[in-house]
Formats: sequence, C-alpha cells, structure tokens
Amino acid sequence: MNLSFSKHESFYPRIGWLRKGLDAIEKNDHIFLERTTAMEELGIGSNMVKSLRFWLTALGLSYEDTNSKKQTIQKPTELGKKLLSFDKYFEDIGTFWILHFKIAQKQSEATTWFWFFNYFTHVSFNKNTFIENIAKYIKRLGEKVPSERSLENDFNVLRRMYLYDPKENITKEKSFMSPFRDLKLIKKENGNFYKKNVPDLDNLNPKIFFYCLLESNNDINDINLNKILDSKRSVGKIFNLDMSVIHEFLGVLQEERLIRINKQAGMNSIKIMHNNKNKILENYYRNV
Repeated sequence: MNLSFSKHESFYPRIGWLRKGLDAIEKNDHIFLERTTAMEELGIGSNMVKSLRFWLTALGLSYEDTNSKKQTIQKPTELGKKLLSFDKYFEDIGTFWILHFKIAQKQSEATTWFWFFNYFTHVSFNKNTFIENIAKYIKRLGEKVPSERSLENDFNVLRRMYLYDPKENITKEKSFMSPFRDLKLIKKENGNFYKKNVPDLDNLNPKIFFYCLLESNNDINDINLNKILDSKRSVGKIFNLDMSVIHEFLGVLQEERLIRINKQAGMNSIKIMHNNKNKILENYYRNV
C-alpha cells in the first residue's frame, strides 16, 4: 500500500493560494516545473511552490499528466473547474468543506488527513497522542512507520490548517491564514491539548452536506443512517458529525424534498429523491 507523509514542505494552504495555483496552470500547464517562473508568477518561495503543487492535487483541484514532449503537466480537474466557475475567488466556506471532504478520502496521497478524519477517535488530543496513534495505524497496515519528525510535521501542518482560534483570527495577517480554519473542526483546549469539534447548520450548509453525501454514495438511492455516521470516507466521519446533528441536516433536506426519511424503519434509512449532485452544487452557489 502506498502511503505518503510530509509532502507539504511544512506549509498549510494559505488564503488565495488555491485560486492562484489554478489560474497559473490554466495559463501554463507546466509552470510547476519552471520553479523560478512559478515563484515570480505566484509571488511565493521555492518550497511554497512545491507545497502548492502538492495541495492542488491532494485537494482534488488538479491532476498530473504528461504532454507530447513527455513533460509533466498539471491540469485542473472537473471539480477544480466547477469550483472556480462558482466561486471565482475561493471565498465561500462551502468550497472548503468540499475540498476538506476530498482530501480526507485520500489514503495514499494524504495519509495523515485520511487517518485523522476517518480513524482517529479521540475527541481531545495533543501531539503525543496524535503521533502514537497514527504510528499504531501505520503498523496495523503492515507498513514502515516514518520518522517521528515527519509525523510531527504532519501534526503541525494539519493543526495549523484547521485550528479555529478567534484571537488569532484578529491578530494574524490574512495572508498567513488558512481558509480551512473557518470550518472550525479543531479548537484549542487547555495547555497543549486540542479538540475535534462537531459543526452545525450555521457553519456547514445542508446542501453541501447533501452534495458530499451523494459523492460518497455514488448512485445508491437508499442509505442506512449508520453508514452515514460510521463508514470510512462517509460525510459523518469526515465532517465529524454525531447522529443528532445528522438528523438536523436530514430534517432540512426532507423539508426541501431532496430526501425522504424512512420512519417505518425507526428513521434508520433515507431515500434519495434528487440525486443530481451537480444541480445541488449549482443551487447552493446560486443562493449563497
């Protein structure tokens, strides 16, 4: 099994990076091979260029291919094109919920992110708990555990990428902020401890929840609620939801006739009434 760690050059994605990166590869699909050109075009350092290349692919915004000259090139994915058309400046929080959903599904490309949002069950944690548990996970897969420094790098980047700290939001320069902080999935506790946070309807729009639900279940029209909550790569796992919050989302979606809750089964399943995920996404962005 291919696992990867610390490919981000110790940089989390910053506000404005992703749109700039997509714009750049639209103009020059091998810009990331021209390090000096990329640095000048994007206004970031050499290691940041390598980092941005990683984030564009890990978040599902671009993919790498080869051209007729056998050069490695980067192209926007269909999702990348779609999000750019709906949210030109990458400012809407729904965009980052979708990108979070994408990266947390990638066991090979972003192993730490996949593990943290699918397997790590601690609500409260610190760096030591994080590193000990991911090392155990890697061993269970029969793979060699990378250096502690590499895992610590991933811990620091993941923490800084998602940590919501109102004080820091006031004092920190915007260009150093992560757009994923507003998902509020990690909050600071006492000392060196952090907490995985459960989002609510004020922060996670039900249509974004529904779009990702359709993404993770393909063309399945009857879905068990336990699968939504507990299955790996599910919206429940990746968005850190509990059953009471899932019922809130489903209640809104039923009112809009997008689903029907199967009450005869004790509300243990839902029937999808509208499964065109692209229309759902278009409707979300049109109304925000």
